[in-house]
Amino acid sequence: MKENIVSLSMKKIFFAFVLLSLLGKVEAKFVDESVFPQWAENAIERMSEAKIMTGFGDGTFQPAKNLNRAEAVTLLVRMKNEDLSEVTGHSIFQDVSSGVWFESAVIVANEKGWIKGKREGEFIPGDFLNRAEFATIISRAFDLLEDEELENPEYRDIPSNVWYSKSIFALYKNGLIRNANVDYYYPENLVSRAEAAWVFGQILRMPRLMGTSNIMDLSNERKIDSRRTAIKPRDFNPYKQGFDIEKKELAVEANPKNEILPMKMNSDWVDMGTIRLKNTLDDRVELNTLQFKMRFERTNIGPVDNFLAKIQGGGLAEEVSFSTNGEIIFTGLTLSILSGDEKVFRLRVKPQAEKQFYGGSGKGTLSIVEVKASSIGTYKSPTATRTSAIRFAPVGIKNWGLSTIEFDPS
Repeated sequence: MKENIVSLSMKKIFFAFVLLSLLGKVEAKFVDESVFPQWAENAIERMSEAKIMTGFGDGTFQPAKNLNRAEAVTLLVRMKNEDLSEVTGHSIFQDVSSGVWFESAVIVANEKGWIKGKREGEFIPGDFLNRAEFATIISRAFDLLEDEELENPEYRDIPSNVWYSKSIFALYKNGLIRNANVDYYYPENLVSRAEAAWVFGQILRMPRLMGTSNIMDLSNERKIDSRRTAIKPRDFNPYKQGFDIEKKELAVEANPKNEILPMKMNSDWVDMGTIRLKNTLDDRVELNTLQFKMRFERTNIGPVDNFLAKIQGGGLAEEVSFSTNGEIIFTGLTLSILSGDEKVFRLRVKPQAEKQFYGGSGKGTLSIVEVKASSIGTYKSPTATRTSAIRFAPVGIKNWGLSTIEFDPS
């Protein structure tokens, strides 16, 4: 009898050990890590470990995806470690349906005074957040506005008397603005998941804002629901939760070649594939910036000196050099895309002539990192200005990856 009890106990211990081992392996390894902006990589890892931003059901993180109001509020209550299981009642907003995945988060955030409706009686959960709105909810939630000595750090596009100015000044004073020491803040720009991860990641490192002296305990002591303990990384996804959000954006899709492309020291232009842009907004869009990143499997492959890159087609014809760190930036673009129109162009790269290669052979993969564009609205009245008609256009990147190069130094 005792032997049976011991045997049963050992089986329980073994089962618990296996279960803990499996749970210990639920570390998010995102399948789109190759397109993470370098400045956001550590923050995304930190947010994943804290189970605040854990990615989507297909294993992606989607760093370039714009953050909408429902998602932002959900992230905020996770950051504040609010227990949503105790939330009762219904949201005061008529467009937040009972039982919808973000309802409890909206109820808590509204009761705490972190959010307000955008129109009377409505929350507008599907609207994307711009940087002014994001700064406002962050400053409210973490009590940053209690500081009476908030001053404008000389941002030229932030008047001191606008509704969001103090929130932006508060973020600056608390070190929550990336590349803070510049002339412009761009309050109208939309917030991407990568940028949100960077800001929240900074807050996680600040015991003063988190109200704790041991921030690493967050990853172990957070109250998490069963939806976020699945083996596959998962996160909220409004398109799979029965909430219909119309996608009006500049849709971007990379189409790589279906082969690994060889590159030698004397190679001519190598075709990396096409990039398709489709304007599904109601207004005209002007493309401003395209940024790409080449990730190498090792540091000692490829040209020792700079590459060249060029884009052609769809009204674009630009050539730039990019260094061996793999950053390619086409900026100052003025490509105009009318509502409903598509533009397609090719991206080609090559080593600069007569430049030496590193001795080893290996692969490098090129991806889209960021696309910036402006939405040019129509003038509603004779008193409207061009400035008031221009807004940052939401960008949705369907596929980031372009082709893979095999570098051959022979």
